[in-house]
Amino acid sequence: MNKLENIQNIEKLMESMSEFLLELKQIEAKLLKIGNESKSKELKRKIEEIENLILTNVEKLMQTKTDCINLINQLEDESERLYLLGKFINRKSNKEIADMIGYSIRNTYYIQNRAIKHFLELEKREKESIK
Repeated sequence: MNKLENIQNIEKLMESMSEFLLELKQIEAKLLKIGNESKSKELKRKIEEIENLILTNVEKLMQTKTDCINLINQLEDESERLYLLGKFINRKSNKEIADMIGYSIRNTYYIQNRAIKHFLELEKREKESIK
């Protein structure tokens, strides 16, 4: 899995964990309301565990994004850089990116393919240079 995929996966995981956390907090409030403090304390512990897990993932996401931005900035083609920054860092749609860089959607998909290919080549070279 490459760093761009990692960003997307971590963001999806964080979104679902945040939704789950919200549901747990709502359940905790209901338990307190009906006077079930022991279950509420148990649930509060679980909520704290999930919050810590979210914080860990936020740190991981930030580091992965920083690594990606550094690699993206090494790409020679400006439209490829703009595409990857828009898509994977700023979470824009292909339509939004096309409007931003002034190309058609069709050309944006062409840029997408080139940009990802060049990014993966840079990532591979970076991994090889670390070994």
